[in-house]
Amino acid sequence: MQYIIAVRMYPNMRQDLKQSAKWVEHAHGICIGELNVKADNWEKERRIVIVRQQIDIRPKAPGKLLFPDDEIYSNCRYTAYVTNSQLSSVLVWELYRQRGDAENRIKDRADAFGWNMISKPTISVCRISMLQKQHSEQ
Repeated sequence: MQYIIAVRMYPNMRQDLKQSAKWVEHAHGICIGELNVKADNWEKERRIVIVRQQIDIRPKAPGKLLFPDDEIYSNCRYTAYVTNSQLSSVLVWELYRQRGDAENRIKDRADAFGWNMISKPTISVCRISMLQKQHSEQ
């Protein structure tokens, strides 16, 4: 099964990012790169797609300021995604963004209807009540 998961930038990834990331300009103020990294708690090396967005061009860009004191890298926010997909780095980012957009829409709808205010035990009790009612009607 293929996966794309947002991942935090571990210290070794930050160093690798500065030294060996191969950046490709995707759009004005957006560069996408990738690394192969083995985190301390990973059994094997994994592919990491990194998105770098320039704050002065894209002030609402998501991500973390990783190098606030570095003259070259201080104007950028970074996001990273671990994946086993063979898709291009750009497609990996686009797919993750689409999923994130869908999740935000679901969250917004849930908030609008107050679904986030209903506790899980309450939902379970309602579900059991409905099942009991269906069973008694048969």
